[in-house]
Amino acid sequence: LALDEVARLTGVAREDVVLVGYSQGGAAALATLVDPSTGAPPAAVGVLAGYLAHRDDEHLDLGRAEDRTVLLAHGRDDDMVDPLRGRGAAKVLHRVGARVTWAEVAGSHRLGPNLLTPLAAWLSALADGHRPVAPPPGV
Repeated sequence: LALDEVARLTGVAREDVVLVGYSQGGAAALATLVDPSTGAPPAAVGVLAGYLAHRDDEHLDLGRAEDRTVLLAHGRDDDMVDPLRGRGAAKVLHRVGARVTWAEVAGSHRLGPNLLTPLAAWLSALADGHRPVAPPPGV
């Protein structure tokens, strides 16, 4: 698996890898977290303008997200991936015990400062040994 190769090349243990993806890459990162066929889940997952694909798929195990740190950041005016999909993923993951941070920011489906700023703050917190949590409203 790709995470095994990343771990081998960097010397970072597979269970310490932080996986980040944008749009469909964010969906793939989340799939790695909740799909048992991918091996051990990453330590943390950052998702920018992404979504949880097939969350009702019987082959997924949402329980794998328990106690994992997850960032979901989404532009309010995203017309490619509805922000409701990102917020819905944040709520589902929060309910199964993930340490979720939800950041809804100004902007559309564009990888730029509005999405990268919450990612940078989240990664900085992780690097400092913190596990941030800021679930979406209404959970």
